[in-house]
Amino acid sequence: MNANQIINMFVRIVMRKAINGGINAGMKKFSGGRSTQPAPRPQPRHAQARAAGAPQAELGPQDAKIQRKLAAKRAARAAEAAARSNSG
Repeated sequence: MNANQIINMFVRIVMRKAINGGINAGMKKFSGGRSTQPAPRPQPRHAQARAAGAPQAELGPQDAKIQRKLAAKRAARAAEAAARSNSG
């Protein structure tokens, strides 16, 4: 074999591996992309504590404000439900 044939053989081997690797990676990405689950979104601290069943920790000022708003909404809904049940 002369030098030209050796170089062609080496280039063909390298290019075959590179192209097949790229094709395989593309096929894996194309076929496996739909089956993967999205990463879970991080929950606020108060939701994590409630989900874990842990006792309520001290809330920061922003968290306390959110909790007060939620409690007010719950109370308003309860009052509306009581008014509907009394009038009906």
